[in-house]
Amino acid sequence: KWVTAVINVMIYGYLVIRILMRIYVEKQAPRMNWPALGVWVVMMLGMIFSKNESVWPVWFLAMFGCFYLTEYTKEELDALFNGMLNGIIIGFCILQGFATMYRAFDNLRYAGMYSNGNMYAVFCLIVHAAILAKWYQFKQKGSSPAWRVLAGLGSSTLAAYCFLSIGRTAIIVLCLNTVLLIALFFFQEKRKRLLKAAGRLIGVVLAVILIFPVVFSSVRVIPAEFYSAMILSGDAGNKIQGMVPLEDDRYIDMDEFLEEALGRLFWFFQPKDKEEPDIVGRIGRFLSPALKVYAAEKINEGDLALAEEPVAKKPWGSGLDQNDPVLTDADEMVDPIKVRWAIYKTYLGRLNLWGHGNGEDGVWVTEDYFAPHAHNVFLQIMFSFGILTGVLFLGIVLAALFHCLKRCFSGEQEGWFFIVGVFMITSFAGFGTLEVNWRLGQLTFTALFVVLYLLLHRCGQEDTKVEDEVSLSIRSRKGKR
Repeated sequence: KWVTAVINVMIYGYLVIRILMRIYVEKQAPRMNWPALGVWVVMMLGMIFSKNESVWPVWFLAMFGCFYLTEYTKEELDALFNGMLNGIIIGFCILQGFATMYRAFDNLRYAGMYSNGNMYAVFCLIVHAAILAKWYQFKQKGSSPAWRVLAGLGSSTLAAYCFLSIGRTAIIVLCLNTVLLIALFFFQEKRKRLLKAAGRLIGVVLAVILIFPVVFSSVRVIPAEFYSAMILSGDAGNKIQGMVPLEDDRYIDMDEFLEEALGRLFWFFQPKDKEEPDIVGRIGRFLSPALKVYAAEKINEGDLALAEEPVAKKPWGSGLDQNDPVLTDADEMVDPIKVRWAIYKTYLGRLNLWGHGNGEDGVWVTEDYFAPHAHNVFLQIMFSFGILTGVLFLGIVLAALFHCLKRCFSGEQEGWFFIVGVFMITSFAGFGTLEVNWRLGQLTFTALFVVLYLLLHRCGQEDTKVEDEVSLSIRSRKGKR
């Protein structure tokens, strides 16, 4: 550990010295968006000097700081982001191929090579975003229609895998990303735009419906018939391991899965009692996924009969101690909005300017359940590193998103890679609105910092200005002659 740290310090120390020499000695300053870079540096310094003891902001400041200050041509950026997308897609094929062979489908929320369905869902979401970006690239560069069809089928396949996780947040963001891509195509085309957009959307939906049975059968049958199932350290104790016959009751059947998945996704359309909220309230509750709490999932609605006489509810606790949880009534756990608000309320009430240590994280929702994070990435950043740092983080993410969207709607062919920034940011921010996906090492967090290059660096914007200035000078010289 110390050896690698010393090696990293030596490597990045040399890079920092070399970049400074190039700027101040060789007078070759990179074409940066200096105000945005200044905000990013202040944000990273705020993380470093906060009360939080995390070390990763130091490494990110050095590593990505050198990355942002490195000059790339459009051709190099094309190769960089193309390689990034290809790596994400190839990585999924390797991991999912291994999971298909060796991971038994014995949990209603499929987790692939992960021990948690939400982790698998966000992984599928990022891979789906990469495939959508490839689809956009193929269209902008005028590639063969076969490549575009292949990208569309790939996006449908990832949607089917994501559906296996029953991750509502990831599925919503995935659908929004797909609609956004089709909308970009709609505004960039000149003829038959509405017909093409409808055809693409219908084609994707039909492909998902047709591909899903194949995807389900592969993860259900292959590990049971041909290979010995394996477990991970974070798996539950009843996870299938070894050679277990296909007829074992622990395997998930199609009917059992669809009943759970469709009930989880569309439960607000089902008939409710009079005490239940109206359709608007149900939609709001649907958009706030419930915590994965065993007690909440096992409580039947029939057991929640109201008392004949109203009973005064106990006030919410602080959530800072197991003996003083936020929700004092176990029945309140069945309301996902109340659970989410209990967590948000506790975190909002503890915000300050200097952040908190890692040991101060988490909320006791009930005496039996401890929520280890804020379930909102922006609230979590504010809590861990301070309000001002969190506001800067939110601002730079939004600025990068709008900047990339603006460049995409301009329709330039050589700058297709701005779509990578759009989908990586929408995936990170969309999923992070109801979860936390900023843990060090996660693909979503690393991809976010990579695509910030598109905001912090001018990315060829000055090229056109320089060319215009050169052409004007040449014309003026010819006029003098």
